Amino acid sequence: MSVSDTVLEIISAETKTPVKDIDLKADIRDMGIDSLATVEIVVEIEDQLGIEIPEDSVTELIIIEDIIKLCQKLHS
Repeated sequence: MSVSDTVLEIISAETKTPVKDIDLKADIRDMGIDSLATVEIVVEIEDQLGIEIPEDSVTELIIIEDIIKLCQKLHS
């Protein structure tokens, strides 16, 4: 599974939104993801991808596509 697929699956599970319905340009807040859910998503991404997302980056994770790009960068 690619980094993108992994991130989308995690977000899908958290929001109960089918992966096919997730807009990569969507603001996570518009998807009902609050700060607690963001932390849960970040922890799950870190566990599944074996990466560490810097704490100062977490507050900048607003757009789904940005989350994927950061994870791809950290995973490579």
